[in-house]
Amino acid sequence: MAKAMDAENLMSALSAKEFRPVDLHLVDGRTLRVEHPDFFLIFPNRKAALVFPDGVHFELLNLEAIVRAVPGGNPATPNGAPPASS
Repeated sequence: MAKAMDAENLMSALSAKEFRPVDLHLVDGRTLRVEHPDFFLIFPNRKAALVFPDGVHFELLNLEAIVRAVPGGNPATPNGAPPASS
């Protein structure tokens, strides 16, 4: 089984100055995309997180279920929508 990420590494991946969407890879093989930093919340006990992959619906995750956080995609806009094309 893959080693889980800890809360500090996740917070670091999700708090970049110019945020880019982050793909969270889970132990069950799923991937959840975090489009905006407001769509991810780590509980104070540092053992669980709420993830809003579409900005509306949420998933409650045990942090031990997250094995990798991969940044990518375009910088997020304040409402989490992709930037408008020019």
